Formats: sequence, C-alpha cells, structure tokens
Amino acid sequence: MDRVHAPLEEKTWNHRKTGVTGDDLSQAMEPFIYSIQDLANVDDEHSLEEAYELMFHLKSLSCDDECSSYGDRDSDEPADEFLAELISKRVAAGHVWKWTEDWEDLEREAKNRASYGIEPWFPKTREALKALPKQEREPKPAPPNWQALSTANLARLEFGGRQI
Repeated sequence: MDRVHAPLEEKTWNHRKTGVTGDDLSQAMEPFIYSIQDLANVDDEHSLEEAYELMFHLKSLSCDDECSSYGDRDSDEPADEFLAELISKRVAAGHVWKWTEDWEDLEREAKNRASYGIEPWFPKTREALKALPKQEREPKPAPPNWQALSTANLARLEFGGRQI
C-alpha cells in the first residue's frame, strides 16, 4: 500500500499542475480493501486484528494532507463498511483493544476532512466504535512521595548522570 501511495501523494502536493488529487489516492487504495478482506477470512487468531490495523492504515493513505478532492472517493464507502464489519467481528470474537484512540483519531480526521468538503468521513466505523462499551483509561502512575523516600532510595536516584 505504501509503495502505491508514496508516488501519488507526492503528486498531490501540486495537484493543480499534476492533476493528481486525493480522489486518485482513494482510487489507488480500493483494490487493497479486497485483499484485506481475504486476510480477515483466514482462520487464524490474529487475522481480524491484522485486517483491522491494515484498514486503519489504508484509511489514512486514502487522502492526502489537504484532502484535495472532487468527490470521487472510490475507497471511502467500501472501506467504511468493511471497517464497521471488522469491529463487529472483533467484538464477537472477544477481542479487546484500545478502540477509544481509534475513535478519537477518526473524529479528529472527520473535522479536518469536513473543512475540505469531504463529508461524512467513515460514519459507519465511527458509529460502530462509539457504540462499544466505554473503556477505562489506564491510570497514570502516582507521582513519587518525596517525603516517603528513604535515604537509601534517594542514594539510588540519579540526576543529570550523577548519583546523589
């Protein structure tokens, strides 16, 4: 996917001169969707996770930074439908993953894409993720209680390469 994307993306930087836009990136990514669907159907414990990760990568490659587009975005609808399907399959298979980060990325991208006139951006995927049970964020470690540190523990600390 990256080898197909890179030369096209460079041409989108000056899309008025080259004629290559985000629509072309989207069209170039579409055939990969069907290969990733084949991967998802492999009877392997990691195939759904790998397909999901690849689809998220494909989604990001289907649009240039400025999302120059004329509305002919061939990969958006099938990619959105397949990602939503993958989410359902992963949930049914008992997969647990940090989907809130994926949802936040999609929401951020949707706002950016809307500013370039590309709407809606992966609505089925966003809804499928939003419908999942809320996740607990991993708690941040508590800051050290400096009064509780013993002299022995302080002696093991290093500051600026020097031990105190």
